[in-house]
Amino acid sequence: MSLTVKIKGDASQFEKTMRGVKSTVGGLSSKIAGIGAAAAGAAAGYLTLTKAMEFLQSSSSKAADMEDLTIQMGMLAGSTEKARQMIKIFRDEATKSPLSSEDYAKAAKTLMAFGMSADDSLPIMRSLADISMGNSERFESLAIAFAQTTSAGRLMGQEVLQFV
Repeated sequence: MSLTVKIKGDASQFEKTMRGVKSTVGGLSSKIAGIGAAAAGAAAGYLTLTKAMEFLQSSSSKAADMEDLTIQMGMLAGSTEKARQMIKIFRDEATKSPLSSEDYAKAAKTLMAFGMSADDSLPIMRSLADISMGNSERFESLAIAFAQTTSAGRLMGQEVLQFV
């Protein structure tokens, strides 16, 4: 014996309720997305402001460092005008090589501290820059070895090792 039951119902109210739930959830998700977009915009603004502040601090620090270098170079070269000319040349050289203008200034300070004139140091630094192949550490050590050799007037074994 089998029992068959037929149930008839009206699901129109259920469908209407589900449409209402969908529209409410859709509205909430768009509001949440709007809040998320606003938060993302605020975060991006904060990061941009932070980067701008870091850039300003870095720029002012570099400007102060270059001013100090100009003063030091002026003391070694004998005039601030000569120091400014040299720094301009260092900047020009830095655009042509991987070395920075600070690398050139450090090398010039080293060479001039060991008694080399400012005019003589420029072509030597160009050669040392070529030999170092753009490596700032090698460039600095070559400048020190060359300055020691020049001030001593002869090549000693220690300087040979430094050049190597």
